[in-house]
Amino acid sequence: MTTHDEYRAALAEHQAAQAMFDQAEPDRVDEAVYRLRAAELRLGAAPRALKEAQHHVAS
Repeated sequence: MTTHDEYRAALAEHQAAQAMFDQAEPDRVDEAVYRLRAAELRLGAAPRALKEAQHHVAS
C-alpha cells in the first residue's frame, strides 16, 4: 500500500466514523466517539507520512 493509498484509506475511515457518530444511538455514542477519535489521529498522521515519503524520494 502506498502512502497515498494509506491517506485515502484514512480519509474514508474518517468519513465513515463521522457518519457513525452523526447517526449513533445513545447506547453507541461512546463507541462512535472512540472510532472518530482514532480516525482523526490516523488522518492527522497521514500528512506527516506523505512528507516523510517525499523527503526520502527527494534525497
